Amino acid sequence: MPQIRESLGSTTFRLNCPPIVPPIQNSEHLDPYLREILLDTLDISYLINNRLRSGAFDLVTFQEMQVSIGYRLFQFSSLGSPRHECAVQAAYHVGLTIFLMTMFLQFDHRRMMDYDLISLRLKDVLGGGLDRQDESGLLLWLTLIGGIWVSRDAHREWLGPKLRREAQRLGLESWDKALDVISKFPWVHTLHDEPGHTVWDIAHSRGLVPLTRPDEVVSRLH
Repeated sequence: MPQIRESLGSTTFRLNCPPIVPPIQNSEHLDPYLREILLDTLDISYLINNRLRSGAFDLVTFQEMQVSIGYRLFQFSSLGSPRHECAVQAAYHVGLTIFLMTMFLQFDHRRMMDYDLISLRLKDVLGGGLDRQDESGLLLWLTLIGGIWVSRDAHREWLGPKLRREAQRLGLESWDKALDVISKFPWVHTLHDEPGHTVWDIAHSRGLVPLTRPDEVVSRLH
């Protein structure tokens, strides 16, 4: 059983949804350890997105969940190591890493470091032929969550065309339709919907510019 679901099940929390892995082709190639991390991250998303029904959770619990995900992602593979040969696995690894980082580093724009390894790995994975293996929306999710992450990077023009091509390939003509797809993946609506929508709009207007977001991240989680 995924660690976070098991831990929450032993406390006052009860997750009233079954763990669901988004439908992916070649899912048998997803490492069981990485699959558990994915399930736990989906549970975190569900817990935050449904917090009004599930009850508020304290900051210590939130931090412990984040540290658990981050530790296991690093234990699975470091960003400095060669990209995994399985494109789906590589996509989930960098996507979950970016999801985690956006939870506490993205929106106040006060990064003290550039975290270049993340952006470089993202670009590497997005250029690794995932579009030939995926019909589930994984590439769309990775492109959008990645677009939120690289929105302030100096060299980010490559991402807009990638997002437009993937949306066209999936037959998605609006942000609402795209959101229906990516909501199956780790995604916190109060944190990611607005910047994700901005990434979508700007990419479809042939460019990417920095996103403007308020600094009150923590208040969005309560």
